[in-house]
Parts: sequence; C-alpha cells; structure tokens
Amino acid sequence: MRYEILESKPYLLGIDLEQPFPLGFGTLEKLPRVLFVIKGLDESGIVEGIGEASIDFPFSNYDAWDVYWALSQLEIAGKNIEERENLLTNERLRKALLDQFPAAFTALNMALDDLYGKMAKLSVLDIYGQTRGGGKALASISFKENVSVLIEEINEKWRLGFVPKPKVGQGLEADTETIIAVDQYAEKEGINYVLDFNGQYELQEFRHLINNLLSKKIDFTRILFLEQPTSKKAGIEALTAVKDYLLEKGVRVPIIADESFVTIEDAKKCIENGLSLNFKIHKMGGLFYAREIETKLLEKMLGGNIVGGTFPTAIGRTYDQQAAAVLKSTDLPGDGWEPSTDWFRGKKHLIKEQFSFDKKKGCFFPIRGNGLGITPNWRNINQFMIINPRLEYAKIRRGLPGEKIEITLKEEKNYPEVYREIGGRDPDWNL
Repeated sequence: MRYEILESKPYLLGIDLEQPFPLGFGTLEKLPRVLFVIKGLDESGIVEGIGEASIDFPFSNYDAWDVYWALSQLEIAGKNIEERENLLTNERLRKALLDQFPAAFTALNMALDDLYGKMAKLSVLDIYGQTRGGGKALASISFKENVSVLIEEINEKWRLGFVPKPKVGQGLEADTETIIAVDQYAEKEGINYVLDFNGQYELQEFRHLINNLLSKKIDFTRILFLEQPTSKKAGIEALTAVKDYLLEKGVRVPIIADESFVTIEDAKKCIENGLSLNFKIHKMGGLFYAREIETKLLEKMLGGNIVGGTFPTAIGRTYDQQAAAVLKSTDLPGDGWEPSTDWFRGKKHLIKEQFSFDKKKGCFFPIRGNGLGITPNWRNINQFMIINPRLEYAKIRRGLPGEKIEITLKEEKNYPEVYREIGGRDPDWNL
C-alpha cells in the first residue's frame, strides 16, 4: 500500500524559561521553538508525525523565523513516506534546508522518522539500530553571581545523578577563580565535571588561562573534557593548538568541538586532528545526517564524542536521547541525555510521557514506542503558539521585543545588526 503524505505544517512557539540563562553572547529568556507536523495516510487512517527545530540565534547564523519560513516552503504532499530515505538524501531538499538551515532539516528528519515509525510499527531506535541502553547526562550550569552559589548547584546536580557542566568564558580572572574553586570542590568530593567555554577565548588568551591553572596546581584529572574553548572564528586549528599545548604541559584531556563542528567536512578535520565531537542533533541537521557523518568517519574515531543539547522541548529531547542511544561513538556523558523537564516543567512539558531514569546507575534511557514513541500534549502546546509568526519576527528583526519571544544580546548590540553581521542577510529578506 502507498503510505501517502497528505500535508505538512510548521508551528512557532514562544516559551519563557523559568529563570533567564546567561551565556557568552547574552541571555536566553523567552525561547522560540519550531514544531513541524506531517500528516500521512495508511490503512488505519490519518497518522501524524512531529518534529522540532530548537536552535538559538546567534548560536546559529539563522533564526526561528528562517526555520519556520523554510519549512513552510516545503512541498512534500503526495510523496510516499516509505521513500523517507530518498527525501532525506534529495539534493534539492538538502540545498534548501540542510545547507542553509540545518535545524529545519532536523525538524523534517524527525517528523519523517516519527511518521514512518508509526506506520511501520517501528521505534526510531529500531529504524537506526540501537547501540546502547542509556547514558549519563551532563547538566549545564549558567554563570552565577558568586562561586559559592555555583558550588551549591554543582553539588545539587551531582547528587541528582548528573555530571555538572558549568559555563565559563567570562575572562581570565573570573574563570581562573571559578575553575580553581570548582576543581578544589571536585577533588574534595571525588566527583568529575566538564567545562564549557562556548568559544569565548582566542588562542593566546586561553594559553594564559591554562598557565594560570597549572600554576595553581590544577591537574585537569577531574575534568572529563573541555568543550569549545576557543572561538568559532579561530577555527579547528585553534582547538588543535589547545590540545597540543596541553599535551606539551603533560595534560591529556579531550577537547570537544561544538561551535566549530556542523558539517561532515568539519568532522573529518576534527577527527584528523585528534579532537572529539559534539553531535548537536538540532544544530547539525538531524539523526540521519549525524549517522551519515559517523558512518563515513567511524574507523578514524576513537570514541569520546557526545550528543549535545540546544534546550529543546520534550519533543526534541526525546529525539536527542534516541540519537545518543543510536550513534556508536557518543560514549561520553552528554547534554542530550538531560531531560527537558530541567527547564520546561508543568504546562511547558509538551508530551504526555515522562523521561526514564535509573537512580542507582545514574542513567537515563530513551523512550521506546512506534516512531518517537511520544504523544504530543496539544493542550500545552497551544498555550505557547504564536498566531502570526511573521508579525512577531517583523518586530524582533527591527530590534523590538516580540509578544512571546525576547532575546537579550550583550554589549548593547541590537538584533538586526547582529543578524546582518552573522547571517550575511538583510533582516527583512524573507519577511
């Protein structure tokens, strides 16, 4: 029987965080998230598959309106869902979505996987092949007003079974003080942690930070890995230089490429230079492409990769966890295992299922069921729906707050300037 796609439609949500999340570029407060629904027809009737694009500008050089707009241009009605792989490898689709707006391709990939899995009575885990049963989660911790507050949260996250990942990248003096305090606490309590710099350093300055820490007897043995210490602009070469500099000092700690890794070309260069990878599924374009990259490079990989996170809703996080269970090389603790209920609780939990956690093992397990195995809670989803996405972003791209979305940039920069600078497009190009 021909399992036909009837229609597809994007939806834009604006969801406020319980607490603002300060990062290197500014502060996340009210997050835009794009859902994508594909309706298909099989012998049982109409079936729906759902996907999500969760990526935040200026982490990416495009924003949620670009994702919504790109998905609204898709013409996939009439296609056979059994030709899912042909759709995901279609050159025109890849040029329109994967090359320009990878998060939009993620939403398409996820929705197709969900719909196909429901029709074929297969889990996403079965479609791709499950590698591991579960994994340990990192817990991102934003900048704090003082070190004692940070230590308290690190302690809380560790006791709950997470590996703490404090955000750093506030400059030499502040980071030196923070890392020394965190490392002394970790040594005392016998715990491990990760440092995420979000690409805030240039190479020479980061070398100074390493020297500061080594002079204070920080030996890096409690640090599982360093994530993107140098700027995206400095490239993979700078990350490699950091790794080599640490080796010169007798320190062996994995360096994870985050901002510097999006495409298969990036991945190849990273692996050749002894770097590890952060497979951020929403940033790079979905599980199909992530597995494609891994399959081509697996023989050269030594493991030591992670599935990262982009603050998705429970819909997107379900897919992250499934990706972390599928990819062969993602054997380190990752943000992708952390349940979205750590930031979207109550009415912001957009599925009817709960995330599975084994407290004794400190491990999370992926949801299993046909497709994604989830039931979207449309009553909750509808509370955050933006009725007129074009109007919302017409305001935002003029530097004004939207009705449900607010993005605060540091250094008094305004949104249209940053959009033009990072994206290389006029802010009203698709409005």
